[in-house]
Amino acid sequence: MHRALTMAKLHTEVTQAVTANRSFGVAMLPSPKPTFVGSCFRFRPASITFILFYYVAAIAFPALRANGQVIYVEDAKTQYTRGIPADSVNKLQALINSGKVKFSFDPKFGYLPSLLNGLHLSKTSQIVVFSKTSVQKELISPEAPRAIYFNDTTYVGFVPNSKALELCTSDPYLGAVYYTLLQREVPKPRFFRSIDACLECHGTKDMSKLPYHIMYSAQCTPDGEPVPGKALELTSDKTPLAQRFAGWFVTGSTGNQQHLGNSFASMQEHSYVMTKKVSGPLRDLSPVTDATQLFSPKSDIVALMAFAHQQRLQNLICEATYQTNSALAFERLYPERTTARVDAEGHTESTDQTIRRVCEPLVSGLLFSGEARLLGRISGDSGFQPYFESQGPRDRNGRSLRQFDLERRLFKYPCSYTIYTDNFDGLPPPAKRYVYRRLWEVLSNKDRSARFSHLTNADRTAIREILCQTKPGFAAARFK
Repeated sequence: MHRALTMAKLHTEVTQAVTANRSFGVAMLPSPKPTFVGSCFRFRPASITFILFYYVAAIAFPALRANGQVIYVEDAKTQYTRGIPADSVNKLQALINSGKVKFSFDPKFGYLPSLLNGLHLSKTSQIVVFSKTSVQKELISPEAPRAIYFNDTTYVGFVPNSKALELCTSDPYLGAVYYTLLQREVPKPRFFRSIDACLECHGTKDMSKLPYHIMYSAQCTPDGEPVPGKALELTSDKTPLAQRFAGWFVTGSTGNQQHLGNSFASMQEHSYVMTKKVSGPLRDLSPVTDATQLFSPKSDIVALMAFAHQQRLQNLICEATYQTNSALAFERLYPERTTARVDAEGHTESTDQTIRRVCEPLVSGLLFSGEARLLGRISGDSGFQPYFESQGPRDRNGRSLRQFDLERRLFKYPCSYTIYTDNFDGLPPPAKRYVYRRLWEVLSNKDRSARFSHLTNADRTAIREILCQTKPGFAAARFK
């Protein structure tokens, strides 16, 4: 009882730290893993009923995880809430609890240095946003911007003077999972999973309520508030450079190409006009903010572009995982409501249609179909590019999908490095086989459709050879 009260108090502190004036509470979710404490931001007198319902549901419904696969029985929000994450944050919590990893509390940055080290995030990945578009918007401004650090699957948000660090990581089966870490020195720090509060913005707006990653281009007034009546624009590698990065600080050079970074909207003759705070490329953040509050005076253009790309790909992988697993579960749970099995694997026409519908956009995304073209040289300045490219893997000729181009397009070999992530490997087997088969068809020139016309014969050959040598399972797709 005493421990439960203590944990409830911690949950309340987490809520207060990340929601400022917003009134959310917390209900603890039981978990078979003692290294993890979940929280969905909703605390009311019915919390005990909710916890009892959770236990009953765990018995009444099929297990959410079996043999490494999620079995879906209800809507995506329910699946997401009840699922037990197996992501990098949860694994780090286990190491902290066992004493194998120890965090130290920095007087200036709190747990941020230890957290970046524990999650293998490079300081060179720092990108900086000043728009008030996150849960800690009351603390964010151009004078005190929010820094984000990331690798292929995990993100850490740091706001100066905040009482909590924000984390997001991609679970192979659940998609984007959100956590907070209190900036309070304790013997063994504990991560708290955030559900409802984060899904308010990071949940798709349709009924499926899938968790997804967001990168906005938000035109802002000089205090960081989004321009009234101006829609926030989702940004990806398909967005023209001229429309990207409003609400962000950007360092590095884009040549003669324009973007909306380092700009503020001011009222001129009854309408808002975007104006650069400084003219020309921004070499460091000191002219626009107090860079001493952050690890680095950089917000690297190359890191921002990689960030924009992988956000979209992680969303496509998440969509394919959820929808395919749901279709497969429907086949198993309601065989009397499905049509006759039609393919070699015994799946129904409806399931095959679902797999095609959700995997074709993923194939296009992996091969950069629709990527906005670059019109000049992009150059970063934080060391992110050499660090990113060094992460491999490489084929026998030293080629890697992580090599940048930055003149005509983002990467030299236009096939996404996200194919190496646990998220991609967590695709349901029928979906992964479909993606591999379609990649092989495009890269072997069997599919010459307009959607892939940006790929030259040399591109297709190089990508195919790199994947055959670095991605187990891909080469076998030719026989499917």
